[in-house]
Amino acid sequence: MEIIVNPFYKIKDIIKTVDVQSFPLKRLVEQYKDLGKEKWKDLELTSYFLDTALDILDIKMKFFFCTECE
Repeated sequence: MEIIVNPFYKIKDIIKTVDVQSFPLKRLVEQYKDLGKEKWKDLELTSYFLDTALDILDIKMKFFFCTECE
């Protein structure tokens, strides 16, 4: 039996208390969280979400931890 996992629910739990202004990933999750299992079988959609989420995380990590960037 094939198990389809919606990554938004797990991520949503992790970032519930994060301010949207300082962390745009929360806004992205809100936009996509209610998609059904059939939509998550679409590799292009899932890849797009994960790529976008990683880009946001990368930018935020650099902002918070890059001492040379200041």
